[in-house]
Amino acid sequence: MPDHLVLVIEDEIAIASALNIRLTAMGYRVELAHDGRSGIAAAVSKRPDVILLDIRLPDIDGIEVCNRLKAHPDVASIPVVIVSANVNDVTRGEAQGAGAAACLAKPYEIQDVAAAIESAIQSFSPEATCGDPNG
Repeated sequence: MPDHLVLVIEDEIAIASALNIRLTAMGYRVELAHDGRSGIAAAVSKRPDVILLDIRLPDIDGIEVCNRLKAHPDVASIPVVIVSANVNDVTRGEAQGAGAAACLAKPYEIQDVAAAIESAIQSFSPEATCGDPNG
């Protein structure tokens, strides 16, 4: 059973709560942040193993959050998995350019989220591509 800390940066409370419940049931420890600024602060203070990041946030766009995380020396190596309702080629390119390890489209299956988390933790590198969570 995994014992990784996952930071979920998601402004929709219902989605954040569902992820928290399901990931906790799978053995992950979960921290929640509901906007970009608090997400960046939580990443720096909690040092999670992976970050699940929504793109549409109320204060800072998720791509910009990812850029800021990757520019911060204390958290730059933490893999980021983008989770968004609007995943297309442009979004994937922006996420890859920002250093994201993977992109998942909402709605998603929790097994796909867990696979992306594990893949990102096991094989994340700055050159990782944003795409298939298993590749």
